[in-house]
Amino acid sequence: ESPRPTGAYRVLGLWWSILIALSYTFIWKVTISLVLQTFYSDFRVWLLWE
Repeated sequence: ESPRPTGAYRVLGLWWSILIALSYTFIWKVTISLVLQTFYSDFRVWLLWE
């Protein structure tokens, strides 16, 4: 008998949601840092101390 695909789909969906969330937060951080960098020249130094 073949195993139910629901479990595999659930794991795949979980991995996809995690990957999407991680990529979105990364893009969000990069966008915020780039936008703030235009206003603050020493934002990179402040980001390092964060």
